[in-house]
Amino acid sequence: MSVRVQFEQHVREAVAQLVRRTIARAPITPNTLTVIGTLMTIATVPLISRGYFLAAGLALILTSVFDMLDGALARVTQRTSAFGAFLDSALDRYSDALLLFGFFMYFQHTAPGAVESTLAFLATIGSLLTSYMRARAEAVGFACKVGLVERPERMVLIILGLLTGWVAPMLWVLAVLTNVTALQRLLHVWHSERSSHGGAPRPNQR
Repeated sequence: MSVRVQFEQHVREAVAQLVRRTIARAPITPNTLTVIGTLMTIATVPLISRGYFLAAGLALILTSVFDMLDGALARVTQRTSAFGAFLDSALDRYSDALLLFGFFMYFQHTAPGAVESTLAFLATIGSLLTSYMRARAEAVGFACKVGLVERPERMVLIILGLLTGWVAPMLWVLAVLTNVTALQRLLHVWHSERSSHGGAPRPNQR
């Protein structure tokens, strides 16, 4: 078991214990928490676009709590559902794209033509492709959790960049690592298919 998986399990157990002691009996649904967390994330976009990085970073720490609570509440109260998982994933994609759009708007306003605007765009592509490739791989029968940066790591990088003010280096790292992760997943599925079929490709399933 990898260190990442062990860490995620410890965090998941700790959050589950917190939920049992606090909101498990409250009249609130996991989907409601998902929507609230997304709206809070969207509310940080104007802060980012106007350069209030410290405030945006602190706000994202709070929204990250909601991002963990919705799934924990669903598991603890046994209210997991296919739609809930779908909604969470879909809204996460909106959140990711809009956060990076905030950086794009900031640099377009303060330094038109700056490379950071391009980096924000590339990071958006890499983030969306990373998530899409895992979903598509699992849809055709391949586990695909490989890669350098999944969503938790991306959020940590964004928050650290905002809190420290090192936004440009953070965008460089995101632009590179998200697309490297997407490439890793592409190669992983390719190798997995060749291994499972003795090197012979499967028919196109588009």
